[in-house]
Amino acid sequence: MPVYYYLPENDRPSWGAGMIYYHVWLLKKNKIEAYVLHDKQPYKLSWLKVDITFRYIDDKHLRIHKDDTLVIPEFYADLSQLKVMKCRKIVFVQNAYYIFDGLKNDCSYEDLGIESIFYYMPHLKKILQQITSLPIYEMPAFIAPYYFSEIKHERKKRIILYPKFANREYDILKRMLEDKLRLESKQILKKIFSRKDEWEIVELKDKKHHEVAIEMRQAAFFISLNITEAFNSSVPEAMATGCINICYEGVGPADFLENNLNAFVFSNNHIFPLAEKVISLIQQYDSIQDELKMIRTNAYQTADKYKIENLEKALVPFFRQISQTAGGINA
Repeated sequence: MPVYYYLPENDRPSWGAGMIYYHVWLLKKNKIEAYVLHDKQPYKLSWLKVDITFRYIDDKHLRIHKDDTLVIPEFYADLSQLKVMKCRKIVFVQNAYYIFDGLKNDCSYEDLGIESIFYYMPHLKKILQQITSLPIYEMPAFIAPYYFSEIKHERKKRIILYPKFANREYDILKRMLEDKLRLESKQILKKIFSRKDEWEIVELKDKKHHEVAIEMRQAAFFISLNITEAFNSSVPEAMATGCINICYEGVGPADFLENNLNAFVFSNNHIFPLAEKVISLIQQYDSIQDELKMIRTNAYQTADKYKIENLEKALVPFFRQISQTAGGINA
């Protein structure tokens, strides 16, 4: 009775996809037969290297049976090629914004034959309770193990920007930093820097996941302007490397961010006070090292909550129970 996690073909780096790969890795590690299910052979994510096994919908030899389990991301709950599969189905909710994209034509999870749902951030529970009577389970969010390392307080004078979504606020931030800090853009080096203060700003583009971890271990600050993600994994990733966050409170991150304690946190979309804080931190950097060390220490303790071991303790018993219950989760 294998477990299949469906994941479409999209090679844009996304930790939501990375989490699915690691879910399968954990199940395999614990002797539970599990696969990532992609649409076409021989596709797999290029930016993430994990020792897992794959199956493909276009493989004419693929057979998924009624006692097998199919885990479906919330965005694809109503996908036609999955609806025809007669097996146990679980929806994996990673973002409330995508729930209704996957429930088209006034359809419900019950209508689609879903048996249960799991999610990974506490705020999603209340939302799910409003739209379904199915059993729901929390599977802890986590970050990749290679982000955790011994915290070094001596850092390069470097700020990392993450332009995951093109938006006006990101352009405003870059312009303010360039104007007030006299930063010059060097497209060949893919970074903006100031000769006077030896500060540089690096944009995270075209890097593999483990390369991002290396960049964060060296940098002083990480700026994230994302506000819609349920977890926003780059924020706890930075915490685990000792790179201090300057960010919005977001949606899910509001549950673990504490302003001036484990990050510098701002109300969503308030780009001007955030930018002014960045400038102030740069100008005072050498005189506030004790404060920054305190924030790094607290941030690392926060990131510790999102180690993969915490997921393993919940995920493995969940699927072992399914495999032992011939009638399904609700039996």
